[in-house]
Amino acid sequence: VVHISIEGADWELISELVEDKKLPNIKALLDSGAAGNLQTIQPTVAPLLAATMVTGLPPDRHGVLDFTDTRANSPVLSSTRRVPALWDVANAFGRSAAVVNWWTAWPPASDDIAVISSPFQSPELPLVHPPDFEQHARSVSVGVNTVGYRQMARFVNITEAEFGRVSAQGTA
Repeated sequence: VVHISIEGADWELISELVEDKKLPNIKALLDSGAAGNLQTIQPTVAPLLAATMVTGLPPDRHGVLDFTDTRANSPVLSSTRRVPALWDVANAFGRSAAVVNWWTAWPPASDDIAVISSPFQSPELPLVHPPDFEQHARSVSVGVNTVGYRQMARFVNITEAEFGRVSAQGTA
């Protein structure tokens, strides 16, 4: 099972980009898998929705309400979630799990769950678990400064001049 969420995307935009042959990998996934609209809940706060998707429970049950955990004075972590996530359940049944850039995945509840990065940057937190996987993860990662206009133009409707201005500001 692979679950991919693209925050802020909608099927109208994705369909248009697929038809324009701008998203060949998404097209391949759509052709060989299942996709559809999800009914959302309010407020549409990314960590709250992400925790709802992977626990199947509403926010009052899973405990993730915002980007921060006010009890811990930190970004939301796996400890903010009061119930197991999909990967925790899979792991409990002896299945392997890997999570990439998902709110409330860090730190993993088990050494058998691979977690790469998190949706927030924190210099004091390691970004890869288990630690012996870090060297491999770094060898296949792509630095933000190595992504140029040609790569970005495949995904974003932006001119080369606009890309250059944003890149120069350091917010690309």
